[in-house]
Amino acid sequence: MEPRSHFERVVILFNPNSTNAGRGRKRIAELQKTFGYDKVQVIETIKGGPEANRKLLKEHIGLLGPHCLLGIAGGDGTVNMVIEFLVQSDDLSDHVRETPILPLWSGNANDLAHMLNGAGQPKRLQKVLQQGEVVAVHPLSSTLSFPDGTEVTRIAACYASFGATAFAAAKLNEPFARHNILHRLPFGRTIHQIATSFSALMEAPRFAVEEQGEQKIIYERTFANGSRFAKIDRIPLKLTEGSFILQTLEEKHLLRIAPNLYSMMRKNLRERFLRDQAQFTITVATRAQFDGESIDIPAGTQVKVTLSERPFYALSLLLIK
Repeated sequence: MEPRSHFERVVILFNPNSTNAGRGRKRIAELQKTFGYDKVQVIETIKGGPEANRKLLKEHIGLLGPHCLLGIAGGDGTVNMVIEFLVQSDDLSDHVRETPILPLWSGNANDLAHMLNGAGQPKRLQKVLQQGEVVAVHPLSSTLSFPDGTEVTRIAACYASFGATAFAAAKLNEPFARHNILHRLPFGRTIHQIATSFSALMEAPRFAVEEQGEQKIIYERTFANGSRFAKIDRIPLKLTEGSFILQTLEEKHLLRIAPNLYSMMRKNLRERFLRDQAQFTITVATRAQFDGESIDIPAGTQVKVTLSERPFYALSLLLIK
């Protein structure tokens, strides 16, 4: 089968340390076989975190554009870094920003890959290349105004949250959790991650927010930009709809958490949770996570969440109109 003709080249950003790096290597080999080795260039991520790898991408900026497919063989953090690079970098041309991305199911959750193209089963990649189309996705844009006067805007293609799930994300990203010996056993990774997440959720403290002049003590505030949140694919919303789901949990009791989460997944109740913006102030310190990457949020931080005016582009099979 011939690949889609409008891609003149394929550039793959490969993180050899990602959770499913072996799967990433297989996807790279498949793309090389499909397009030809001379049309596929692999760039390995480097040490130094997101900033170093944004500079690495900028060094290869001449390869990018709407006729280049940018494959990402890395985890959710690598995918998030690429999207932030394309959406937020001030000195990129519109030509470069229109580079379509293709996450290659090489991380842990692979939430964006699943929402764009389903599970990474055999032959799925070929079907995406043959039948997929480029779609525009407006990611979540969270502007954090810290009490020291600094301001940062974080981009999240899939979801952002404040509170309990951010504590769980931080726990899952610790070296002990990422490289636990249980991962060598059948289903060991899944069992260990569930246990780690549950423990972190139970340990996570409640925190306080001020919203519309009212003080609230809450446990979790979740913003979902599509149908999948941390491997759970039940939210009645597509990435391309132009709004997001906002869910706030106030109580730290399992008997109350489960029904509240279930209500967010019911199609007939989704209008209750749909938003296009939200503003509040964190008055008791907590944690936040953006596509699984967590940070500390000090007390006094003002938060504004919208959808980014500037989209990113992706090759998708499931979001074709």
